[in-house]
Amino acid sequence: MTPIILRSFFLLAFSLIQPVLVFAQPKASLVEIDEVRLTNSAQTTRIVGRIVSTQQGNIAARTSGTINDIPVRLGDRVTKDQILASLDTALLSTDSALAEAELDFAGASLRTARAQLELARQDTVRLRKLQNSVAASKAQYDDAVQNQRIQTIRVEESVISQRKKQIELEIAKLKLNYASIAAPYDGVITHRHKQIGDYVQQGEALFSLVNDQLIEVDANVFSSLINTVDENTSILGKTHNNAMFRVKLRTVITLEDDRTRTLQARFSITDMSAETVMPGQSVTLEVPSGPATAYLSVHKDAIVYKAGKTVVFKVTDDIAQQAEVQLGVSDGNRFEVKNGLNSGDLVIIRGNERMRDKQAVKIKKESL
Repeated sequence: MTPIILRSFFLLAFSLIQPVLVFAQPKASLVEIDEVRLTNSAQTTRIVGRIVSTQQGNIAARTSGTINDIPVRLGDRVTKDQILASLDTALLSTDSALAEAELDFAGASLRTARAQLELARQDTVRLRKLQNSVAASKAQYDDAVQNQRIQTIRVEESVISQRKKQIELEIAKLKLNYASIAAPYDGVITHRHKQIGDYVQQGEALFSLVNDQLIEVDANVFSSLINTVDENTSILGKTHNNAMFRVKLRTVITLEDDRTRTLQARFSITDMSAETVMPGQSVTLEVPSGPATAYLSVHKDAIVYKAGKTVVFKVTDDIAQQAEVQLGVSDGNRFEVKNGLNSGDLVIIRGNERMRDKQAVKIKKESL
């Protein structure tokens, strides 16, 4: 076969298979990217603390009585002013009715005292006019004046008695109202101290309630570290199940423990991950203990483990290039990069699970 014929044969064969090759090219994968950048980080000391609620305590009976009903159970989430328990009100209603009757009686006594005072005043006026005549003596007039003073004092006593009965009625009504024990704030029932049928005295605990939404961190911080932290310092925190959050110093109790050289501090949670943190959980805080330093960091979602290697996929001209990296410490959702990347590199953080080296990609506009 001549060279010309061979060349024509190969050109014809290539033209026939070219559409198949084009059709077989894989579609570019849609990915999200993030930039490798310098991150500032201070030297830190790890401090152990715990999550605490700023609203928690025992819900006590505000009056005495027998428990008729408890409509909530252990572990129930309740809202402010929700009824937690009800006391028997028969005796309390009777006390209220009695106090109301005694108030009415005090009112009647006051009216009687005022009428007697008015009569005493009339006698005084009449005897004053007759004291220079034979119809009345000076002694009678003096007695009338003294009787008027006595009746005035009795009116004052009746006014005080009526006020006292008014207060007693208000107390009786309050006790009747207190027969319904309501939640003072939102929270979760963590303990039930009493059961239906129990008799409770005023001040006895019925429930333990914790508001698990209003939380902060309590920790004992070394006195030497207090000067490196202020209310603007953002501190990384982590629970035992790796829930991440950020805190800022709220207050320091200025009473040092001479055994541990620590001060009790409270930290407000300013930024929390999707994981749930609960009162009572142990946490660690990375408290700054030295000047800030800059290091190269990569987003944790860019990290892929393949064949025992730690790799990322860099994007250059819409092509994913696999790069092996050496990582250092973690800080929230980023890792320190010791080797393998440069500042400004764009790495894939979504869509990299099945990515291959040299694979074509398409970048989501939202991640640019």
